[in-house]
This record gives sequence, structure tokens and C-alpha cells, in this order.
Amino acid sequence: MSQSADSIDELRAHIDSVDDEIAAALQRRRALVAALREEKAQRGVAFVDPAREAVIEARYRRVLSALSSEQLHTLVRAVLESSR
Repeated sequence: MSQSADSIDELRAHIDSVDDEIAAALQRRRALVAALREEKAQRGVAFVDPAREAVIEARYRRVLSALSSEQLHTLVRAVLESSR
């Protein structure tokens, strides 16, 4: 195998590792959201909180400033929807 192919394989392996970390973080987030949903239900509080979702999106915007506004919004919506 050429050195170029080795570099590509190595980079892909690193990307796979990051993808695994993202998947694990999403699983942890889902578990926490499930606990939050239960707590809010016990208290009679609405589950969806648009103000909180705006705060979450703003936090993502600060951390992921390289993304376009549309990309960021799509990502945040996907994270929030996958956690519900």
C-alpha cells in the first residue's frame, strides 16, 4: 500500500474514533434527556422549552463558529430531535 493510502486510512481511523465519541455522547445525552423528561412530567412542567433550546443553539454557535448559520441550525435541530 502506498504512503498516501496509509495516510488516508489513518485519517479515516481517527475520524471513525471521533464518530464513536459523538455517538457515545449522543447516547449519554439521550439518557439525561429521558431523566429530565421524567422530572418535568412529575412536576407538571412542559417538556419543550424554546428559551432553553435557544440557549443551546447559542452555545453551539460559540463552539462551532466555522459552521454556517444554516448548518448550525440543522445540527442543533438534529441533536435536539434525536434526544427526545
